[in-house]
Amino acid sequence: MFERSLISIRNFCVRNFFVKIIGFKNNDINILTKNIWLTSNDIYTNFIYFILLLVPFTITVHTAKLFNYAVIYNYDSIYYITNNKSNKIIPVLLEFKAYSSSDPTYLYDLTYQIKYYNTSIPFNVFSTLNIPKIYDSIKLKYLIKGTIKEKHFMINDYKNYLIYNLFEN
Repeated sequence: MFERSLISIRNFCVRNFFVKIIGFKNNDINILTKNIWLTSNDIYTNFIYFILLLVPFTITVHTAKLFNYAVIYNYDSIYYITNNKSNKIIPVLLEFKAYSSSDPTYLYDLTYQIKYYNTSIPFNVFSTLNIPKIYDSIKLKYLIKGTIKEKHFMINDYKNYLIYNLFEN
């Protein structure tokens, strides 16, 4: 019983005060308002991030919801997004590599990193945090309905897509 109480206290603290907020995504598709990202290291962004650490996460989520934004956050080393109605299951991932279109022989393996992201996260978040700027293309190989499919695409063309949309034809 004592262990269960300690776990509950830990979960309460982590869910409210140790959530790393990555940014805010606008939920309105019709408005071309830019999303707000907290991934840069300038003084203004660091100050906002520090303030958000002091505010309980539930208050941040409710405030963002009032302004029609979803919160993209990292909790226990997994990336999530609020206002997510359903989770999509992606096919079995065999290969997920980035490469430069000028030198396609050198591949940067991303298969390990993608498993830490909810599939409803925008691909822009994943690419910003994991793919070095020298790479501009993705090689994707996956197993769906008993067949192996391979897909190549430019990173900039899919930045506004969600991760599960990468597997659609």
